[in-house]
Amino acid sequence: MAITLEVAGTVRTADTVRGSNGYAFDLGESLTITEWTRHVLEVADATTDSAVNFGGVSTAKLVAIESDGAVTVKVSGGTTAIPVNKHLLITASSSGPTSLTISNASGATRTVEFLIGG
Repeated sequence: MAITLEVAGTVRTADTVRGSNGYAFDLGESLTITEWTRHVLEVADATTDSAVNFGGVSTAKLVAIESDGAVTVKVSGGTTAIPVNKHLLITASSSGPTSLTISNASGATRTVEFLIGG
């Protein structure tokens, strides 16, 4: 499992983020990304609201998530659990996510990859 992104500078409307299985996210807007971090996490069953490290990205403009099964994430301290059954893409042109938490109640450990750009 891998999220592959080959971009330098501005991500344009027609650009895509492709997961290792060929799934493509259409970004739908122009974003300038100057910093990136990537994490692959093993998230144990019964994990609740575990913080995801932003690795120096203060405000994310792009968050791409690929999971091998059902998990949920919460954005910027929110209370709404957003389901991630395989893929999730969050984009923001200015004030995007400042934090993420992840939960897993799937009954199995899940491998989840995060690509965070700001």
